[in-house]
Amino acid sequence: AAASAAVAAAAAHSVAVAGARRLSGPEIAAALHPDPRSAARAALGRPGVVARLVALLQHPCSAVQTPILRVLGNLASGDSGQTDLIVAAGGLACLGALVASPACKKGLLKEACWILSNMAAAAPAAVARGLLGTAAAAALCEIVSSEAHPFEVKREA
Repeated sequence: AAASAAVAAAAAHSVAVAGARRLSGPEIAAALHPDPRSAARAALGRPGVVARLVALLQHPCSAVQTPILRVLGNLASGDSGQTDLIVAAGGLACLGALVASPACKKGLLKEACWILSNMAAAAPAAVARGLLGTAAAAALCEIVSSEAHPFEVKREA
């Protein structure tokens, strides 16, 4: 972060010295990184990255699982190609196991339900069919019909 700030400050200074108008922070950031989302998409598209993220869902520590779920959730809310990456990496099985686990914390359960519902709603029919009949689908049905789960979790399921 300090290096980025130094580069931005140097860029703003060089523009000011050259006699041009001073650029704002967002303008400098846009010049340095035209589309930050494209860099993230490119990184997630590298072989093995999504598979590693999916594998980390099995980590016993929720401090590891939470950010992984958020990354996968953002990926699942993208296009069908991004959803396919999660499916190909075994994401349905890992998410299903997480959602079906009685030890799953409410925050993790909510995030995992959000991912699965995004995948089911926006994915091609093949992914939706792949979800039906899995532990994930059974767990989602149980969550929605059970009085044991809070409304925030049911809403995501």
